[in-house]
Amino acid sequence: MKKILGTVILLALGVFMVLGGIGQTTTDEVTCGGQVMAPGDICQEIRNGSTTEYTYDEQKENDRNSGWVLVGIGGVLTAIGLATGVATVVGRNRRAPAPAPVPAPYPAPQPGPYPGPYQGGPAPYPAPNGGPARQPHPGAGAAPTQYPHR
Repeated sequence: MKKILGTVILLALGVFMVLGGIGQTTTDEVTCGGQVMAPGDICQEIRNGSTTEYTYDEQKENDRNSGWVLVGIGGVLTAIGLATGVATVVGRNRRAPAPAPVPAPYPAPQPGPYPGPYQGGPAPYPAPNGGPARQPHPGAGAAPTQYPHR
């Protein structure tokens, strides 16, 4: 809700500044301190103790320039407000992604098709061609032989 309210305020401020700036650039009325000037008048502006004087034409130019500044800043604020509003509306209308399915537990380990590790004794399988049963290699189970490296 706060995001929508902020977007509306931003849009209103931007549009107000654009309209005010357009009004200031298109009017023929020249003002100094809120009072209307006539050709030949001098506008005195006092800032930090120093006085600056502007002629009617200079003040008219200043009014127009400040109007264009208002149009520019108001346009930027309006664009940001529109982008934020669109993003908010699109974000609200977007469906939430479907939750990931709950994975099934891993199955319990099943016994393999073969008997456990070899326990010694005669070979479990007969030799081919009806010969004697295979015997384990004499070095089976012994520590591996260390060969010198080349």
